Amino acid sequence: MEIKRLISAGASVHSFDEAFERTALHYAAQHGHVESCAVLVQLGAPVASIDLSGHQPLHLAAENGNAAVCGW
Repeated sequence: MEIKRLISAGASVHSFDEAFERTALHYAAQHGHVESCAVLVQLGAPVASIDLSGHQPLHLAAENGNAAVCGW
């Protein structure tokens, strides 16, 4: 899986983008990537991180109809 490769190459699950202050977990949850969410959480991604709009990853999953993400 690409996420594991990136982490082993030095990427951090705590990194966030400058535009929205969203982590990889925010984007994975927003787009319904259940397996990616599970891997990120297992690797220590902050599940309660808040972006500039005040959203946590689960908020984005719910807003975008990605209920399956909530069961990771």
